[in-house]
Amino acid sequence: MLKKLLLASLVCGLCFGGEAIDFNGNVSDELVLHALANNNIIEDNIAGAWYLYHFDDSKYYKVKDDEFERADAYKQAKEALEKLKEQHKNLDTNKIYSMLSIAEFDEYDFEKEEFPVKFITKDSFYNLSKGKIARALSGSDQGILVFDNVNTDKHILKMAKDEAKEFLKAKKSPGYIDRVIDIDIEFSLSKVEFSENSKQIEEDYLCPEIVVTGHIKKLTLLDRKVKDPKSKKPKVLSVVEYE
Repeated sequence: MLKKLLLASLVCGLCFGGEAIDFNGNVSDELVLHALANNNIIEDNIAGAWYLYHFDDSKYYKVKDDEFERADAYKQAKEALEKLKEQHKNLDTNKIYSMLSIAEFDEYDFEKEEFPVKFITKDSFYNLSKGKIARALSGSDQGILVFDNVNTDKHILKMAKDEAKEFLKAKKSPGYIDRVIDIDIEFSLSKVEFSENSKQIEEDYLCPEIVVTGHIKKLTLLDRKVKDPKSKKPKVLSVVEYE
């Protein structure tokens, strides 16, 4: 079910503990601006035209055919772009995000008293949609989220034998065992950048590939079909501290 380079069926939006911010599958414009501020992807001679085209298109079309008005407008726009980049130069690496994903638990290991969990590997990535600015840059809705500290040895569901037997029994239906669970990923951001495939293709148009790199802090394994009677949220099976 899980492919090495892509974990499909991504579901985002749940937050547990009240401390993490929902990461709803979008590369926000704030993160795109951070990438712009730290990557020289926009050629200096067209920076003013690019900014005006994306942030004040009515003025762009008004001045583009008049070289005198255009020169002044592009100069002012370039200065505005530099101010914008300065505002977004630093990435808040302390902010914690939360995202809900899925995984499968494998057959029970009687010696270790645990279920191995098939989850993301170091080569996995999530497809993400982009915010308004990123879509304007590329005309595409795809960015990717990767993690820089995946440790597959931590992807286990510890459970005593008797409890595990009852847990698996509850997952049974005639001829089938539902081994899918939910996993809430809490993570910070290490970096946001354009990939090496990004390039300038026209004066006012870019083709960037946005890559968001997260750093996992904690995994919360959840039983998607059992609700906690108090919180009404999916039952917590296990919490895996990454750090």
